[in-house]
Amino acid sequence: DAVEFALWMHDSVYIAHIRPQGLPSSDMYSAGFADNLLRFSQVSMAFREKVFRLIMATTHERSMATSQDEKLIADIDWSSVGSPWTIFLDNRGKIRREYSEYTDAEFREGRIAWLKKYENGMQFHLPDFFHRFATRARENIKQELAMYESGEL
Repeated sequence: DAVEFALWMHDSVYIAHIRPQGLPSSDMYSAGFADNLLRFSQVSMAFREKVFRLIMATTHERSMATSQDEKLIADIDWSSVGSPWTIFLDNRGKIRREYSEYTDAEFREGRIAWLKKYENGMQFHLPDFFHRFATRARENIKQELAMYESGEL
């Protein structure tokens, strides 16, 4: 179904350096790539449009997630931030490798900006995800920020 396909495809194109250069988000490129695959496979326009909207919901702009399925996929995408600390920290290491073209100082600056943007709460849409992940996500973010402030990272 569309939700499953969108979950598989939402990070199919991930280019860490495009946002600072003002180019469209990786989500936009992923949505376009998924649409091309579906078009080539002669899938209906309605299905293609739904997948496109679902992938764009992972940009995490509140206005992008309006349907239940869009809210679901956005919350699934955010849920890793509410993982147990060791998993969250491991994911941070993976993100650092994705941004390997940046110096440690550049990565630190960007990462701190992202963490501060969400330190007062993630944008979970659905109550189940909010109750399960929001507190842990906020704690993880605050803990990582503290590690940067202490010089540990």
